[in-house]
Amino acid sequence: MAKNKENFTVSEPGSRKGGRFRRALMTFLIMLAIVMVCGLFAARSDFAHRKVEQELERITGLDILIEKTAIGWPYDIVVKGISSPEHPGEGRVQVDEMRIGIDWRLRKRLSLRGVSLELIQIGEGIWSPEFFTQIGSLERVEELTDRTLSFRESTRLSISDAAIRWMDRHGLVVAAASGIRFRVTPVRLSNRSMYHYYLQARHAVGGGGVRIASLQQEWIATDAKPYIEIERKDGAGDGSLTMFVDSGEGRVSKAEKSDAPAADAARP
Repeated sequence: MAKNKENFTVSEPGSRKGGRFRRALMTFLIMLAIVMVCGLFAARSDFAHRKVEQELERITGLDILIEKTAIGWPYDIVVKGISSPEHPGEGRVQVDEMRIGIDWRLRKRLSLRGVSLELIQIGEGIWSPEFFTQIGSLERVEELTDRTLSFRESTRLSISDAAIRWMDRHGLVVAAASGIRFRVTPVRLSNRSMYHYYLQARHAVGGGGVRIASLQQEWIATDAKPYIEIERKDGAGDGSLTMFVDSGEGRVSKAEKSDAPAADAARP
């Protein structure tokens, strides 16, 4: 009498664990995909639109309007068409696009493109909008190191295609710069925190009509040394990279005063 033979397969403990891990990973990826898709739609909602406007108003102290919010690659929050209303005697800001994200080291990334900033001096060392007073009162490029201390360790900042106009309280332009690019990048080397700075402006006009072209400055900062120069280029001679106005209304920087005769002689 023939006996039925049955084949049995014995699974190794390691293979069972591997199968559970793969199933858990697949479940996690599916849930992540669902959350990301929901985020894409949520970012475009009226609720998200209002929350972003309110948060920007809280941070800047300005009345803020935005055109749209969205999610962009690689899952950044994208805000387009940021602007503050125009009021007589007050400065204003406009930004074509702002992107906020997280890099692989879990640092925040903040990118601003197409920035237009109008600063009006309303007092000694005080500018409107007041949120940007530290930019209005800059006298030297190197002071940007101190102005970024509050966020540079945790945030990578990138600004491109920016323009700034400094105006007196009567609305007359005393200085301007355009084609501005500015980056602050935290760097970690041999257990030491360092910060890389890069500033470029394609065109600038200072008090008295003095024109400065091709400004470029690059430097490293550490906690012990705020300024270690890497490269410095400009088309107007040594010292022209001082800022275009000082803390007094309508006054010109020392660099502009020293360059003014040469600039006058160059004019037809």
